Amino acid sequence: MHRTAVYVYMLTMKRSTGLMRSLHHRRSTSTPR
Repeated sequence: MHRTAVYVYMLTMKRSTGLMRSLHHRRSTSTPR
């Protein structure tokens, strides 16, 4: 039951960081995934 929460939390954190980093690092270098 708690595994889902952890999974979602990790996914959200990773997604948020990846998105922000991608936008900041390669703004128009690579296509947004």
